[in-house]
Amino acid sequence: MVTGRMDIQAIAFDVNGTLVEILTEDDMEQCFRAAGHFLTYQGVDLRRQEVRDLYFQTMKEQQKESSGIR
Repeated sequence: MVTGRMDIQAIAFDVNGTLVEILTEDDMEQCFRAAGHFLTYQGVDLRRQEVRDLYFQTMKEQQKESSGIR
């Protein structure tokens, strides 16, 4: 039985690749098409190929930074 109250001050979680490998469908064109349509609807002028390129560029930069490679 727990009698005291525990206040949570932080929550840490893994974001793909550190503790677990998350399989995604980031190579599927439908994902980028949907994102492109959504962004266009929101007034952001990016086509699906631009969204795809930015996504993979960002992923590559984040992986490089997290691995300590400069």
